[in-house]
Amino acid sequence: MSFAEQRRADRAATREQRRADRAATREQDRADLAAAREQDRADLAARDARKREDRADRDAARAIRQAAAEKRKAQRATWRSDHAVELLIYPLAAVSAVMAIPAMAIYGYHLYGNATGAVLPALSELGVWAFAMAITTSRRRYPARPTLMLTAGVVIFGAVAFGLNFAHGAQRSIVTGAVMAVVSISGVVAHQLAVATPPRSRAERAQARIDRAAQRRIDKARRIAASNAVVELAADGTAHLVYTPGLYTPDRSTLHPAEPAPTNTPDQPAESAPPAPADVAPSSTPDQPEQPAAPRSVRTTRTAPKPRADKGTRVPPTARRKAPPKRTDDELLAALDAMGDAVDSQSIRRTAADLGIGETRTKRLLAAHAARRTPGLSVVPDDVAS
Repeated sequence: MSFAEQRRADRAATREQRRADRAATREQDRADLAAAREQDRADLAARDARKREDRADRDAARAIRQAAAEKRKAQRATWRSDHAVELLIYPLAAVSAVMAIPAMAIYGYHLYGNATGAVLPALSELGVWAFAMAITTSRRRYPARPTLMLTAGVVIFGAVAFGLNFAHGAQRSIVTGAVMAVVSISGVVAHQLAVATPPRSRAERAQARIDRAAQRRIDKARRIAASNAVVELAADGTAHLVYTPGLYTPDRSTLHPAEPAPTNTPDQPAESAPPAPADVAPSSTPDQPEQPAAPRSVRTTRTAPKPRADKGTRVPPTARRKAPPKRTDDELLAALDAMGDAVDSQSIRRTAADLGIGETRTKRLLAAHAARRTPGLSVVPDDVAS
């Protein structure tokens, strides 16, 4: 190969290498550009995600603020609805205080002759309001506590405020004194009538009366039970009361046992009282023929008391007394034997009263007792008699 050809070949190889280098450079530039674009897209997506998160956070915070605002608005509306009367009464009380306190302070300053008298409204005006607010607080927090003493404080300090303001105004005229006295106590009077003692419905008043009556009956029963309870004394000297549980009807100073009235349902008939045990006839002996049993006396049963709608079931006095246990004929005959000859000298009514039974049964038992005391007759065979 000649020098010229070699040179041309070198130049061609150089040009080819340059073209390859330029192609590689362009390919690398395209790859770098694609990577940069991809990175830009990723950065843009990340920025969009952050923006969406920030927007969601702002929306959530705005929703929370709106919900809190709606809740506060509803609470304020509920509070205004619940305290509508107070919103009308307390401005009236404020007007009364604004008119009465400065006038009473000036009156106290001139009355005492120094600055000490300027605190006179604390006694005349604030004293009655202290008791008025104490009544309201006590009735709201402790409804069961009595407020009689607090009410007495309102009346006393109200009279003090009325008298001091009347004395202040009476220096000019009676009418001025009356006006200043009425202005002084008008606020607290309105507060006591409308706020401290709100009106109740008829059903609430009726329920309150029923509750008071029930509480009085419970207190009476507990007092009677405590006074009649058995005292159990321990070895160490301590003692406690022992009560007998059950159903009782409180009387003046006694608890009478009472049984609940039987309940009748359409599917279950009323339970009838168990029949009284029949009188047992005395057994016959070989020396005494069998005597017929005395006829049973028929007792008329009273109609069961009907339950009343508001006072429960009335328990008759006879049902409150415990009946003594019934004795058998053998026990009664033994009692007659113990009485001895006194049985023959007293009447049947007296004997029946001593035994605690009826006269019919007493007659039968006396006949049996006489037959037991009389020796029986025996039959002697003919061969023995001869």
